[in-house]
Amino acid sequence: MRHIREVLRLHDSVGISQRAVARSLALAQGTVSKYVNRARRAGLTWPLSPELDEGWASSSIARSPRATTVASCGA
Repeated sequence: MRHIREVLRLHDSVGISQRAVARSLALAQGTVSKYVNRARRAGLTWPLSPELDEGWASSSIARSPRATTVASCGA
């Protein structure tokens, strides 16, 4: 998850495609897509607020709504 800031910077600020971000950071395209989509759902946009550290951004993005729903159902 340590690439979240760089994924958002490259995608939002520089404006390169998710595929190009994936290639430049040696990540799977699905990983980049997941980070971008989860960041949007968490309300995170670039530039990230300076008071947000990598741990907070990672935990915000890591929390999948699906995982929360399954856990709350007792499954």
